[in-house]
Amino acid sequence: MKKILTFLFLLPCFCAFAQHGISQDSLKKTVLAKAYNDPEYKKAVADVSHVKKNVELANKGQLKANYVVNDYNTRLGARMGKKQTLAQVEDRINSTGDKYIRYILLMVSSRIDMENVKRLDDSITTLQNQSN
Repeated sequence: MKKILTFLFLLPCFCAFAQHGISQDSLKKTVLAKAYNDPEYKKAVADVSHVKKNVELANKGQLKANYVVNDYNTRLGARMGKKQTLAQVEDRINSTGDKYIRYILLMVSSRIDMENVKRLDDSITTLQNQSN
């Protein structure tokens, strides 16, 4: 359902770009390149990787469990849900960590798409005003 809604939301954007000679493939590549370099996406990847590494270290006895739980809650708890135990953190990060990263990538990509549509719309409005 989410994919369908996202597609329906972005379809007019892609149509607008296509009308002005911008291919979907080049647009996707540009948007993804920008999204992969976005600080929010980079932070999500770093946070999930950091917590996964800390969970491994805690399981080996090299870090205290309460430190890892507090670190997880600080870094990811607001979006992924606060946890009370190391086992809960481990379960959450292993089951949904990659999904969270994809969610952030989709969110950043959507924001970039909307910025592109806004710029295109502004350009069209400017051209229309100049022709009048």
